Amino acid sequence: MFGLMMAFVLISTSLVARASEEDTSKLHLGVTLGYQGYSAISDAGLSCVHNTHPNDYFLPNAGVAGSAGKTDISKKFLSFGALGVRCQQEFVKDVAWNFEIGGLFGYNKDRKQNINDSRPAANGAFIYTEADFGMYMNIGCSLYLTQNLYIGVDGKLTGIYADSGWDRFGSEESAKTKMIWLPAICPKAGWRFGDSCSMEFTAILGKTMGGSVCWVFSF
Repeated sequence: MFGLMMAFVLISTSLVARASEEDTSKLHLGVTLGYQGYSAISDAGLSCVHNTHPNDYFLPNAGVAGSAGKTDISKKFLSFGALGVRCQQEFVKDVAWNFEIGGLFGYNKDRKQNINDSRPAANGAFIYTEADFGMYMNIGCSLYLTQNLYIGVDGKLTGIYADSGWDRFGSEESAKTKMIWLPAICPKAGWRFGDSCSMEFTAILGKTMGGSVCWVFSF
């Protein structure tokens, strides 16, 4: 997968250079607004085995590694809203390259009470793992089959920020953070509604499977 990503980036970079040389069309800037979803991400660092918080030293086996239990969002379907900035330019008739960078915002969390804490939940100690933020970068090209309909493919790199820690009396304390990187190849199809607005559907194929849908507003 990494080799395919590198090859795709090199090809796309050469297309960008050609577009710059030929200057066949104006460079269009735009904003994208949409949704991205990712299926189960195994072995990607989205699970965590927790030690008991130092202030909960009185709980059973508090000094044993992993005594608080485990949280895991790697088997959940992760949902994010996406906001990005895109540039696009036609380099030959009906074929355009594009580059996009953006942020991801969601609420994906596994929270549970310590396995070594038998107190009522209102007084208990909890552990959590969450992935609420991320970023992504796409580079690719599109072929316009008609004036409105286009298909294409993007090389995509997504980074998901994972945070794990303790939740005690409604106050979270982070213990471990990690950025999970997910490369993917993404076939896409879109429909253009006039010169300044289009809707795009994308499949995400890589370390995780998923999809996205977005509105593209061009300037």
